[in-house]
Amino acid sequence: MSVLHLINRPLIVALALPTVGGTLSGYATYDSKNSAWYRGIKQPSWKPPPFLFGPVWTTLYGMMGYASYLVWREGQLHPALAPAATAALRVYAANLVCNLAWMPVFFGARQLGAATLLAWVLFGTTAALAAVFAPVHAGAGGLILPYVGWTAYAACLTTWIWRHNPGASGKSAPATPASKRH
Repeated sequence: MSVLHLINRPLIVALALPTVGGTLSGYATYDSKNSAWYRGIKQPSWKPPPFLFGPVWTTLYGMMGYASYLVWREGQLHPALAPAATAALRVYAANLVCNLAWMPVFFGARQLGAATLLAWVLFGTTAALAAVFAPVHAGAGGLILPYVGWTAYAACLTTWIWRHNPGASGKSAPATPASKRH
């Protein structure tokens, strides 16, 4: 008798999608050159220490994935909820695209204005995500609330960086902006 039937494949996929996607997006765009550029631009005093970003995003990706699984499962178990679950998962897909695009725009292309706009769109889709997940599964909506808070904070942080680093956008921007060189 095989134990493979005990594996919850939809749950594994739901957890892996944002976590692996976020990890790949990060590794693809955050290299030593981009790290030097980021350390060289002006940043607010209220920016979290760099070591927090990995654990925070990993936790949020897990919560997002599990919430999406709960919504998907409710749509499968309760046919009356299927249309709402499908619509909610479409919002989730749009949110995930925005989320995974932010690092390539900010770090890869160094387009601070576009990254700021994208950060606010990400926050908006995250708030919408909580709103559309909650009627399908209240717990799923609740799992998204920390993500709403973090994306609001991240949008404010990105906006601050964009406004205080007018010459730091684009691939031709120096690794260390003139304002930070000694």
